[in-house]
Amino acid sequence: MTRQDTPNKEQFDFHEDKFAAGFDNATPDINPISAWETVNADEFHESVVGAMACGAITCPEGLEILVFPASVEESQVALIVVWSTVAARSGYVAAGFLEPRDFPDRSMWAEPDAKRRTEKVLREIVTMANSVIDQVRAVEQVITTRSNGHNRR
Repeated sequence: MTRQDTPNKEQFDFHEDKFAAGFDNATPDINPISAWETVNADEFHESVVGAMACGAITCPEGLEILVFPASVEESQVALIVVWSTVAARSGYVAAGFLEPRDFPDRSMWAEPDAKRRTEKVLREIVTMANSVIDQVRAVEQVITTRSNGHNRR
């Protein structure tokens, strides 16, 4: 078994086989990421949502990845957020900003294969989301403790 076949329940996982199926079917579940000049945070978000819906990205219990534009002026820059829905009140932790020029392999933006480009972007987003899971779980603990009446002033 490969790492992709055995999902870790406390991290986001990327599944190549489900990505291929979700990207290649007649009505793709996963929107392709366009080239450098036109890519924006909404595209990142739509691809993530599609990948989660078809199982290409699996999430730890009660967590989701959300993507927002960093600002109106910089729609290419995306804010990657891990959202928790475990507690009665939800919480989130920002995993960081993602922008095309930050990728170590900038040549991926020039390649004509949108599938490879989309896979690389989604893998990067999963890596970013995994980097803040401990912080999200700590936020959940604080929310749960406070909603149970503890530590209130």
